[in-house]
Amino acid sequence: MSTFRVACVVAVWLVVFIQAVPALARGRAPRWFRGRVASPRLWAVGAVVTAVGCTLGLLTPVWWPGPLMVLLGLGIGEWGSRAGRDRA
Repeated sequence: MSTFRVACVVAVWLVVFIQAVPALARGRAPRWFRGRVASPRLWAVGAVVTAVGCTLGLLTPVWWPGPLMVLLGLGIGEWGSRAGRDRA
């Protein structure tokens, strides 16, 4: 495993730790997302799934699980951003 891949995984998880873990623990989105996120816990789950997908994409030799998990996480995050809102 190369140092570059490990550094990328650490950077992804650092960003997720700063944003998603407080949203999962307290149920509140970070300040810069508060107006746009209707369901902070669902949005945080989407961020964690996206980070898992990035990790799989960087660390596994098989190509498809990583991008599939990233797309799933982005979909869950978008669903968390729109949940409970009027889609006018």
